[in-house]
Amino acid sequence: MANENDNVNGATPEAEAKTYPPLEMEASVRIPTEPQKNLLGFANVTFNGALTVTDFKVLQDKEGNLFAALPSKLMGGKYNPTTWIKGDEAKAQLQETVLMAYGAAVEKLKARAAELTGDKLPRMADQVKEAGEKAAAHNAGLTDPPKGRGRNNAEH
Repeated sequence: MANENDNVNGATPEAEAKTYPPLEMEASVRIPTEPQKNLLGFANVTFNGALTVTDFKVLQDKEGNLFAALPSKLMGGKYNPTTWIKGDEAKAQLQETVLMAYGAAVEKLKARAAELTGDKLPRMADQVKEAGEKAAAHNAGLTDPPKGRGRNNAEH
């Protein structure tokens, strides 16, 4: 008989072989402004439209492969998962769902960057020069104000 402490979370080998019903998963990913080492993003995953689990991480391994890591908490100098998902199919589905959401978030950022660079403004010096030329052309058509009494030339 196996020792109870030999199994993670008290799960028995028989429980791991169990099949689980399919889950409906939706993920959203937030990409930080600057990647931190191998951390590329954070994901929230909603299961069956009823339960949202936050703080999944999108990570990149040393070979450049992306993967979704379960939420974890730093305890005793080591990160320990705070969430578990059972069944190989559900684990694979989670990876696919989070990585697809990450890909969509990257594409959205790329589109936004292209949009911003496509409408590139002229250099500031060119804008100032153009504004000066327009002002000079506008002012050339104006007549000089009368000298003497005026709002700015009032006698005191």
